[in-house]
Amino acid sequence: MTTIEHFDFQSKDTVCSDEHRHLMSLLTRKSERFQEISKFHSVQNVSKTQLDDEDSFMSVVYKITVTFSNDMSVEYCLKVPTCDKMSHLGKNEFYPILCLIHNKECDFYEKFQKIDNLNLPKTYAIKRLTPEDHNGFILMEFVKGRCVPVEESLNLQQLLNAADQMALVLNYSINDKENTEDPEYQQYNIAGSDAESFKSMKKPIMEYVGSTEETKNLKNLIKKLGRILEDPDYIDFIVAKAHLQYEVPSLLCHGDLWSNNLFFDGDAVKAIIDWQSFSAGNPTQDLVRLLILNCSPEIRRNHDETVYRRCYDTLTKLQGKPLSFTFENFLRSARVHYLYQIYLGLYILTHKYSKTSKELQRKVFIDRMEQGIIDSLALIESDEQLRAFM
Repeated sequence: MTTIEHFDFQSKDTVCSDEHRHLMSLLTRKSERFQEISKFHSVQNVSKTQLDDEDSFMSVVYKITVTFSNDMSVEYCLKVPTCDKMSHLGKNEFYPILCLIHNKECDFYEKFQKIDNLNLPKTYAIKRLTPEDHNGFILMEFVKGRCVPVEESLNLQQLLNAADQMALVLNYSINDKENTEDPEYQQYNIAGSDAESFKSMKKPIMEYVGSTEETKNLKNLIKKLGRILEDPDYIDFIVAKAHLQYEVPSLLCHGDLWSNNLFFDGDAVKAIIDWQSFSAGNPTQDLVRLLILNCSPEIRRNHDETVYRRCYDTLTKLQGKPLSFTFENFLRSARVHYLYQIYLGLYILTHKYSKTSKELQRKVFIDRMEQGIIDSLALIESDEQLRAFM
């Protein structure tokens, strides 16, 4: 992989002469497919098409298509970080956050592509953002697969395959204490502390769920949680401490794993993208998010323990010895973490699916959040420590 310090890919749907020249040089050195075809056929055209991704707030993604004289073509993905979609914030205010996010993703692709059998897109070049240089990018393989839409549910086999992939990351983390314990990879929140973030998130959530008849039941369920979702001590407990109390260590995780970041070929995981939140924390968090956000309540209730067991057993096999923590405590860590992911789901519902055009997704998401809260209330009722926060 190449780090490029002095070249800018522009956020526009054309390929200028400098970009063309630089791409040719880069792909000649880094892309085996490009090398194979270009030995016998000349490049006839290079196009750049912006992909329609309304879920991406901090980047613009392009498909680069290189067409040869024999009409064969090779496609690449170009991800360009941008503040343009965050117009409600001042660029000077948001840019440091953008730097953090983009540069952490660059770090991941530079340092962690060596995780054996982890399905990642091949990365050809990266350029970090700096206070002086606002033109970063990641040039990678264009992944052809399917992201399961939020209105659908992941099936059991897809979840099991995702669990196998997450076990690979956890195994790497156990074996690499240096990176796992590095302060740079400790769990973080880009908007500040989790307690501060959640307090600021609660107002728009409550305003939204109180504004429409279809969210009336959801609002009543949220109220039953009392102060549990804004209490700093509780947020700190479920995010950073609960799993440690259950003797489950903090391990490196994707940190933002949901269906938008998972490409499937049938039920097989083709690739996992968007690693900018890669950090150490509750090792069940990635699977918890998938089960809460991207599964029907029926799938989650019927199969969540099976999914966690698959991850635990795969990790045990990879380690070649018993783990330092029991499956029961691994499962308990996951169940406590549900509330954290539910609250993030409420935020996504408020800001992404409250639009009139998102009626189907909204109805599905409301049901998942309602059922998730119902199950979490039952968990809280059965746990004296959790009840103390009500």
